[in-house]
Amino acid sequence: MAAIACLRESPRECALRPWPGSSARARSRAGENGLDFCPDDSLKDHELRIAGGISSDSVESQPYIWCAALRRRFERAAMIDYYKIVGPILTRLPPENAQWLMLQFLRVGALPPERKVRSEALRTDIAGVKLVNPLGIAAGFDKDAITGSTLFRLGVGFVEFGTVTPQPQRGNVSPLLFRLPEDSAAINRFGFPSEGSEIIARRLEAYFLRPRRPDKVVGANIGPNSNSANRVDDYEKCLGRLYEVADYFVANVSSPNTPALRELQYGAEFARLAERLSICREGFGSAKRKPLFFKIAPELSVTEIQHVVRICLETGIDGLVVGNTTSERPASLVSDNKRQAGGLSGKPIFQQSTEMLSRVFQASAGKLTLIGVGGIFSAQDLYDKIRAGASACQIYTALYYRGPHLVPTLLDGLGALLARDGYKNVRQAVGAAHFAERVKPSPKREVENQRMRSRAADRVAPSAA
Repeated sequence: MAAIACLRESPRECALRPWPGSSARARSRAGENGLDFCPDDSLKDHELRIAGGISSDSVESQPYIWCAALRRRFERAAMIDYYKIVGPILTRLPPENAQWLMLQFLRVGALPPERKVRSEALRTDIAGVKLVNPLGIAAGFDKDAITGSTLFRLGVGFVEFGTVTPQPQRGNVSPLLFRLPEDSAAINRFGFPSEGSEIIARRLEAYFLRPRRPDKVVGANIGPNSNSANRVDDYEKCLGRLYEVADYFVANVSSPNTPALRELQYGAEFARLAERLSICREGFGSAKRKPLFFKIAPELSVTEIQHVVRICLETGIDGLVVGNTTSERPASLVSDNKRQAGGLSGKPIFQQSTEMLSRVFQASAGKLTLIGVGGIFSAQDLYDKIRAGASACQIYTALYYRGPHLVPTLLDGLGALLARDGYKNVRQAVGAAHFAERVKPSPKREVENQRMRSRAADRVAPSAA
């Protein structure tokens, strides 16, 4: 499996590993060829054969040759922009099949040449966790972390996997996903299909914990099993199992596709869950304290927002993800699938989710860390979320419509907008829409304003004399 795990990472970053039974001579000869090995026996032989297209005999007899060939093959493949070929095909497939195929391509690293947007102006953090930039992948894109670290080749600062449930479960009955292309939107009713916390924890450990990649921030979105008798216990089980392998956690209490889940956002139920999770986290000690968020629905009223914010502040919850997909249907929708049941995502929810983000920021007086989600398709959308109060933002639906090139486009555009408004770092723009004094004119505009003031003074001076 180790060799296959390489496919799920950047070809330039992956360590080449032998499988059990590799001889000392093979390891020695591999070392002479500059190959680094670390043992990993978590993949089965048939997976190696399927991925490598070679016989098990050649796998077991010459592991170092196979690994070297594998690396060379995918280093060459990394120079090809596969999305130009795959993108048009995906749009013609049924949406569920297209999503599965996209994940498989991501799984083996079939991405455009990696382009990292490195800028000091974009460096930020969420509740103390440092990010190279404020753009991430939302939960639901890769529920079971099968793509490993390859998603980071898109250029994002963090990836949130899940929703993860304690025990494996299938989710809802197909069809589960519907395109609304005329609206740049989608409707899904997946529920929480999950391979379970045990499998996903091992996967995250192999991809991120053992290689020790501090620049790749991983979030774990957690939720209860649909047949659970005690949902609060399920959240605690997930948090406990995943605590060592993720950098931050999001308790999903707002999916519209899991019956009665949204009841956990309200009243005493939310207070009880927040207190239990806070106590559970304290059990790991202050030295290992990791941020804990709740993901809330975009339909909450002002009173409900105030209640959620108050409980979070009282129990030490670090922040909120605003927000989930919506069960409402804006009148502007024109696609044929607009009446399908499920959660709506994409462009039509941008305004609603951004207004919700603004209300939460105001209710918390900026004391909670907020992650903005919903309808981000352009750099201006991303900037508006940040100005409304988001310390970081996530995308999902836009990736299906715009492809992997969207990420560097958004980040380049955000950098330009920050520079235009005179911000040296994105942190300075967080919540700027609520504080007029924090909105700085650009240096160029300031020079122009000074010239205008000087001309006005010159005109007034003669009359004064």
